[in-house]
Amino acid sequence: MNANNIKLYKLLKNDLQMAENKAGEFVDVLDAIIQSDIKDSAMEYKSFVKEELTEIDKKFVEIDKRFDKVDNRIDKLDAKIDLRFSELRGDLRGEIKETKIDTIKWMVGIFLALALMVIGLYFKK
Repeated sequence: MNANNIKLYKLLKNDLQMAENKAGEFVDVLDAIIQSDIKDSAMEYKSFVKEELTEIDKKFVEIDKRFDKVDNRIDKLDAKIDLRFSELRGDLRGEIKETKIDTIKWMVGIFLALALMVIGLYFKK
């Protein structure tokens, strides 16, 4: 018996003038009921916690599926962006090459024009 059970036993025996065996039996039955209630409450609590954890796990699985979908979309988008950059890089190199050729043509043309002018001025004197 613990301290509370002893106090209850003394109260029943002395103050309420219950027979010694009846007081002891009452305390034992009351203690058994309380212990049973505690065990039932603990089992209900464990069951409740287990159900809640199961629900949380299900939600995490759903979230993981959503992240997988987002990852797949990002991978597809990344592949499209890489392809587009490759196309743009090729286009840009082609345009730079054309611009380079045009610039060289203009430089040669201007050089020839200046050379003809210098030669013309040289013969004019």
